[in-house]
Amino acid sequence: MHRRSQIGFFLNESAVGVYTIAAMAFELASQLIFVVRLNLNPLLTKYFNQQNFSSLLKLSRISTVGMGAVMAFGFLIAYLLFPIVVTLIFDDPVYLDAAVPLNWLFLSLIIASGILSFNMILTQCGKPEWHSLYMIVTLIINIIANAFLVPALGIAGAALGTCIAVVASGFLLILMARLLLGVRLLF
Repeated sequence: MHRRSQIGFFLNESAVGVYTIAAMAFELASQLIFVVRLNLNPLLTKYFNQQNFSSLLKLSRISTVGMGAVMAFGFLIAYLLFPIVVTLIFDDPVYLDAAVPLNWLFLSLIIASGILSFNMILTQCGKPEWHSLYMIVTLIINIIANAFLVPALGIAGAALGTCIAVVASGFLLILMARLLLGVRLLF
């Protein structure tokens, strides 16, 4: 939501409408992370409680490669179908401008979706306060990136800011899991 508010602050409502199209597709694709995470959470808890860190590392690598491949395939489908679907749904070709933000948003999913499937690991392993801090830091990164990029690049800047925040949250999660739990994710 904050992305659209920042766009509205810096740009006109038409830009907000265009960005909303890309954001909706991004949110739809992001639901796959939620589904995978629901299935991984019991394994995270089991492996952590058993101190089976090698299985956690292996699972994170499989998830990262698998989710990245699925998101890349999803991006290809979205890239090919986006102009057709937008033209069929909307009477205004201005909505085709959502393709550039959509590309940035999907890039973040291709890079980070696998590791973000583990983003409940801090809570699952008894560190919910650190999970809250993780989420707050991610939000702050997004707000700061958007504050700089939206005025300069418009809706593409909003998507790039979100891309930066999503990828940064993946790296932050890897770091926090290692420092707070002694768990290696990805590498």
